[in-house]
Amino acid sequence: MSQETKPVPGKKRQLLMKDIAEIAGVSKSTVSRALKGDPRIKAETRERIAEIATAYNYTVNEGARRFRSQSSHVIAIVSRFDPLHRPHAYDPFFQNMLGAIADAAGETDYDLLLSHFPGGDHRWEDFYLHSNRCEGLILIGQGNDDNQLNRLASEGANIVVWGAIRPHNSYVTVGSNNFEGGFLAAEHLLRLGRRNLLFLGNADLPEISQRFQGFLKAHVEAGVALNHLAVSTPDFQTLSGENAIKDLIENGTRFDGVVASSDTLAMGAIKALHRKSISVPRDVAVVGYDDVSLAADYSPALTTVSQNILEGGHALVQTLLALIDGKQPSSVELDTRLMVRESCGVALS
Repeated sequence: MSQETKPVPGKKRQLLMKDIAEIAGVSKSTVSRALKGDPRIKAETRERIAEIATAYNYTVNEGARRFRSQSSHVIAIVSRFDPLHRPHAYDPFFQNMLGAIADAAGETDYDLLLSHFPGGDHRWEDFYLHSNRCEGLILIGQGNDDNQLNRLASEGANIVVWGAIRPHNSYVTVGSNNFEGGFLAAEHLLRLGRRNLLFLGNADLPEISQRFQGFLKAHVEAGVALNHLAVSTPDFQTLSGENAIKDLIENGTRFDGVVASSDTLAMGAIKALHRKSISVPRDVAVVGYDDVSLAADYSPALTTVSQNILEGGHALVQTLLALIDGKQPSSVELDTRLMVRESCGVALS
């Protein structure tokens, strides 16, 4: 048991850290480290300081701490949204990713600040560089702005991007192995005997382009003629997938499998097929991408490529904190996994 804690005569105001230090007979820096649970401070000392703080109802003034350190202790999440930059506030993928980032940030003492900017609007750059409202930034919506992102990285910006990892990029990226994901989806359908697959999504975007290349590679390895049909969509929303499939059906295009570059596109495809009385999976098998929370509960349950969004959110936060600490972390590429469910069906007879 530690020695008795005696009150300081005449002290009626809120105690400061220096007062705790005086009572404990240690330095202010020792008090600061002890209250943070720093293992470099002896357990006996940490216990005594904690008892003193409790006895005097001492709490850390976060505002003052951040002012002294000239640190906002805020991580900004910037999403860009327009037809070519994926995140929309109501997009299931974005909602799942935001939750994963929030969970990861909750394990730190950083707060989150969320901002949306239309694609092509570069005000988010000024927001980060000049506002001093955040120490680092997570960007969701890579688009094709490599020049801007590379410039920010060269200027020492603490920025991590969710997206496709490409060798020529100097900025730090966290993302899934898109090539592998596209390969797994197409390989699975080809193994089931599907021979006329179409790829749904905008292959001009880096992530989607990599998925499409994996889709093509699966055909080559399976020795199946490339009767693929790449169908570009303006965005990742359900309605876009529905409209694309509807147009194909009405134009007489024949296909027996769909590899969609997002779960929302896949859900739209299934909706269009059902409206045309085409059975999923008997007539057309469908595979999505992302494994959002709704995928397993969709009807039919959606076969999809999991990016492990939970791990992705954690990697984004930890990589950004490493940048803030002055380190030079490498980009992180997450493995993908095919989640086989009802929408892919079985081998054709």
